[in-house]
Amino acid sequence: MKKTQTELPIFLHIDHTGLIVPNLNEASRFYCEAFGAEELYGLSPWWSIL
Repeated sequence: MKKTQTELPIFLHIDHTGLIVPNLNEASRFYCEAFGAEELYGLSPWWSIL
């Protein structure tokens, strides 16, 4: 029997993504505003002096 519709995997949620961006604060603001994303955690301010 031939299928007429392609079965796609079902995703319930995205657990993790990795992106390289030139400015983390601008990228975070963009994804929150454009897609309604929610920042769950960020880097400590101490990372900026290392």
